[in-house]
Amino acid sequence: MNKKKSKVLAFLLAASLLVPSVNGIVSAAELDNVKSANKVVVSQETTNPDGSDTSTQDSVTQNVAKIGDKEYATLTEAINNADDGATIELLGDVTEDITVNKNVTIDGKKDDKTNYVIIGNTKLENGTLKNATLKPKDDDKTGSVLQIGSTAENTINMYGVAVEYSVVNRSGGSNVVGGNNSNITIGNCLFTNNPNNGDTKIGVLEWSFGLSMGSQDTKGSFDFINNEFNGAFRTMLPSINGKVTIQGNKFNNSVLTVSPGTGNGANAQATCITTLAKLDSNDFTITDNTFNNPGAFYFQDIANVQNNTFVFDNSGHYIQLGGKVGRNLDLRNNTFKTESDGVVSIDTEGAQVILPAGQTAINYWAWNDTPVDIRPDGYSSYKYIYNSDGNKIFYPESEAALKAFTNPASGNIGAGDKDRIVVSNDMTIGDKTTLDIPKDKKITIEVPAGKTLTLDSEDAMNITGTLNLVGDGKVVINKGAELNVGDTGKLNVEIPVENNGTMDNAGEIIIDTNNGGITGNNPTGSGKVEYEYTPSYPSYPSKPTYTHEEIIGSDRYETAARIADKLGSYDNVVLVNAESSMSDGLAASGLAGKENGAILLTKKDSIPQATMDRIKKVKKVYIIGGEAAISAKVANEITAVGIKVERLGGKTRVETSEIVAKKLGNYSDAFVVNGFKGESDAMSASAIAAKKGAPILLTNGKTSTHAKKSGVEYYVIGGDNVVDKSIADKYNAKVLAGKDRYATNKEVINEFYSGSDKVYIANGDKLVDVLTASPLAKKDGIVLVNEKSDKSILKGKNTVQVGGMDFKIEFEK
Repeated sequence: MNKKKSKVLAFLLAASLLVPSVNGIVSAAELDNVKSANKVVVSQETTNPDGSDTSTQDSVTQNVAKIGDKEYATLTEAINNADDGATIELLGDVTEDITVNKNVTIDGKKDDKTNYVIIGNTKLENGTLKNATLKPKDDDKTGSVLQIGSTAENTINMYGVAVEYSVVNRSGGSNVVGGNNSNITIGNCLFTNNPNNGDTKIGVLEWSFGLSMGSQDTKGSFDFINNEFNGAFRTMLPSINGKVTIQGNKFNNSVLTVSPGTGNGANAQATCITTLAKLDSNDFTITDNTFNNPGAFYFQDIANVQNNTFVFDNSGHYIQLGGKVGRNLDLRNNTFKTESDGVVSIDTEGAQVILPAGQTAINYWAWNDTPVDIRPDGYSSYKYIYNSDGNKIFYPESEAALKAFTNPASGNIGAGDKDRIVVSNDMTIGDKTTLDIPKDKKITIEVPAGKTLTLDSEDAMNITGTLNLVGDGKVVINKGAELNVGDTGKLNVEIPVENNGTMDNAGEIIIDTNNGGITGNNPTGSGKVEYEYTPSYPSYPSKPTYTHEEIIGSDRYETAARIADKLGSYDNVVLVNAESSMSDGLAASGLAGKENGAILLTKKDSIPQATMDRIKKVKKVYIIGGEAAISAKVANEITAVGIKVERLGGKTRVETSEIVAKKLGNYSDAFVVNGFKGESDAMSASAIAAKKGAPILLTNGKTSTHAKKSGVEYYVIGGDNVVDKSIADKYNAKVLAGKDRYATNKEVINEFYSGSDKVYIANGDKLVDVLTASPLAKKDGIVLVNEKSDKSILKGKNTVQVGGMDFKIEFEK
């Protein structure tokens, strides 16, 4: 095992991955300069707030704030006179430095479209600030706009606030104060600036630092939920530490490097999220975010990074894992969209950045440790990917990269026993790129069709371990060149080898004559040479195998939450009361499908924790049903955490379905069901309604007041005993019906999902799981089952079970 090492990122083509100087907004809480192979650990970003508390007020012609009916000329005066728990409403824009050091709420809402502006340095040490825009004073040379946090154990919230940074005066900016012991929540806020850089992305002159963190104390926490960064940022969220949740945000950066860069740290390179060194109090959760060319990531401690989308389409972007971490950073459960060469991975053998299978990575340290006399100018030829089984395929595009992956420098990632090196170009191995296969090591090198690997030096290749030479290309040993197999070495030849030089064998050479062979000079030396013939046989289809997955929580609320997690990224939540009739909830599936939403469950007067945890990820919640189904108390609990709520509910369940249908706008299909008797059959339509963004229209089974829309294809779910034939005639609808709910469900599956090789299954006697699974199952359909139902429809299908079963399912595979 190679020893761990920590390295400095000397430069990354145009710029280095480092942090700003201690004299700037982001300081140098520098790490130990741990030497390893002449490298030191990169210093890290923190904030150094100035601690000033000046308060100024421009002359005004009106009062700017009020508490109840009493108005105040300055916001500071209002804060000083506010009682604990009071709400201060802004009456106009404010120009003053303020300190909020008590439990009050400041609401800057002007009207439904605009908020009032606070111009100056806002220190938020307690309470709540919402619906406001923060800007620095033009004459503030530091550009200080926001300092948030406190060494006291307070609760601090910021909702719906826009923070506008200076792109010239930036040494103050915004930060979380050092020693924070408060619980900070920032939700639905916008962090932005207005640079004048044109289309330039490299070395831009106008830019800002983002929201950097001082060292949190053990009782502090930082929740950053559903916010957005948008502009030209040198940093976004640097130096996170302690208990931090970053969830549901959008990080959009318009720059790659800035000018002037900072004196230490990442210098000119834009960074998105960086962490302080490994601490016992660290607890990082980074989920459901979108990173759009955000800059580099630097982790000095492991984080839970799940369900994020990384869009890197204008340059190779960097993800660095500090060598002292000592554990892998697993990013497999994330989506990467890269149009450049790939993700530049700055990691070590002992602390690897594991990317999703098939995602191209470029190994920075392999390039950095290549001797200067053979090192390419750029590192784009040092490519590799992870397989789904966790092993790697290396795709070197230069001799230097082949050397680096075969014989990695101490601590670097290289090919292991189960990995493969695929030679991507014609390559020549000379005396400067000699390949050594060490004892107790197994290396596989593949030369694809049309490619040639040439040995062209007296000491081109030395084998004391095991080397497999495979592929449809060829290996050429030039005159005067030599391949040496030591007495402990083994060479398996499964590729044509043209030997014009010397193959000196003191160990063992095994030649597969079916796939390869040696022409020209025969191997020499005292070792064994064996020939093997591997006959080829006609292939016969093997018995297919099918998968079965289960999504089951401890109750219906957690099951719905786990189903939502499987959706990955979703923008909205459709909330349904799980304690009442599912008829109201039937209308939810089409809305969830159209609005990229998850269906979650609540009680009438309280929200289960599993549901609330997911609600905090989104920007909007649709409540299905009137207050008799879901009370105002639940709606207020959601808005209290900064999430918008829209209620879609009528006086009756039929009216609710009409309201939801109107919300859907234009649609090409609609499903008509009995909302009082046939809802069990109707659940069969939930998945296809989600897929099509179609309404499920409730009737009383005898008549329907819903007006027929032209251009819409209607389906009636259930037979005449459930939905009268006159209703089907009114809509010229196709009827999908069977003798019971299971037969009806089979008709729906055959109509819409006949070609799917996968289905979701749910308990036909407990229909709530069918509803919550509909957005997840919209591409494949949901089959209802119970102990005695006909399960032949599952034959030959991969299955995903949602919710628990009180019986065993026998699959006909």
